[in-house]
Amino acid sequence: MTTPRRNVGTIERWVSTIAGGALALHGLRRGSIIGAGLSSLGAAIAYRGLTGHCPLYETLGINTASPPPGDELVQDASEASFPASDAPSWTPTTRVGELKP
Repeated sequence: MTTPRRNVGTIERWVSTIAGGALALHGLRRGSIIGAGLSSLGAAIAYRGLTGHCPLYETLGINTASPPPGDELVQDASEASFPASDAPSWTPTTRVGELKP
């Protein structure tokens, strides 16, 4: 099983964790069917905050998380070395290991 990629930003994660936990506790205190629903919803929101992954965001293609540190550096280096990373289109050999006279 692969770990889902984070798509929720840091502040949004904190808010989700705190609000989800509060909603779950409120639902548990009610002790009714509606309370169970609120508790389940709160747990889902808290899970979103704790893991940093939102399935709805994934479905909609939304990503509010900042890229990992150094990600831009790798992308810039990759773009800068692009022509050098292409395989040569012609080599002066007829067979492997033999040079043309």
